Amino acid sequence: MQTYRDYRPDRRFQPTVSISPDGTRVAYSDNSSGQYNLVVTPIGGGAERHLTTYEDATVRDIRWTADGAALIFLADANGDEFNQVRRISADGGEVTSLTDHPKVQFALGDVSPDGRWISYGGNDREPVDQDVLIQDLGSGEVRRVYDGGGPVFATTWAPDSTRLLGVKLYGNTELAILLLDIDGKPAEQLLPPEGESPTFAMPGPWLPDGSGFLLRTDAGRDFVGLATFDIAARELRWLATPDWDVEDVALAWESRSCTRPRSTICSRRPPRTTHRRRSPSGRRRTRPPARSRRCRSTVPVSRRPY
Repeated sequence: MQTYRDYRPDRRFQPTVSISPDGTRVAYSDNSSGQYNLVVTPIGGGAERHLTTYEDATVRDIRWTADGAALIFLADANGDEFNQVRRISADGGEVTSLTDHPKVQFALGDVSPDGRWISYGGNDREPVDQDVLIQDLGSGEVRRVYDGGGPVFATTWAPDSTRLLGVKLYGNTELAILLLDIDGKPAEQLLPPEGESPTFAMPGPWLPDGSGFLLRTDAGRDFVGLATFDIAARELRWLATPDWDVEDVALAWESRSCTRPRSTICSRRPPRTTHRRRSPSGRRRTRPPARSRRCRSTVPVSRRPY
């Protein structure tokens, strides 16, 4: 007779998944070894491979390098949450520490499209602030591209790898989007506009020509919608404004031969309205509301080709 033990999960996972640039492998962190370690598995099937064998450290976030030859990851020791940035070959081997500050917390960003830089946030300069830093994966050079105060997280890179976006937190739902330059130009606040209060604004992928980026925001709305932001014009243009929140967005292509991008959005529809029905005894009873439903759809980013 089957029991709960037959269906009980035998491992747990950290909330991080990263797919290799060629789409053939997936990297994640699980505790099948007794501790959360970095694992790589072929997407088409095959044996998984543990790249790390930590007994007192936890792998918490993962990124592939642009050429798929290595992985960049965050790990802390004994659950102290002082996450450090580390690198390991995709074939395994020795782990290289890109940061080594035991009393500093780092937050992983992304690898630049040209493969040169890894971005991350860190409070090494001032414990109550989080700056944005980038490190050259070849030479090890570190540049501080934002040190203007407040907790700021590195997000998406421009296609030319000369700029990236940062998100400054004022609260859980009050954010500002900053434009950061790798050559030390002062940071520019793109949203909210000068004189306006912060709203929820989370950047997504850049447009292929580097003219702007996708973002999810509730600026002027009750729900989070999908928009593009034109950097030159400093203009926001709505793409989707449903009566529920857009929860995620990714840039897709209509076909291999098509050069017009489309955005794929994930959103959560609100529960249907509760209604009443009669029980067999004739008494009215309330039917519980249905759970909210997730849906996925695509919308064109622009009608002009890139």
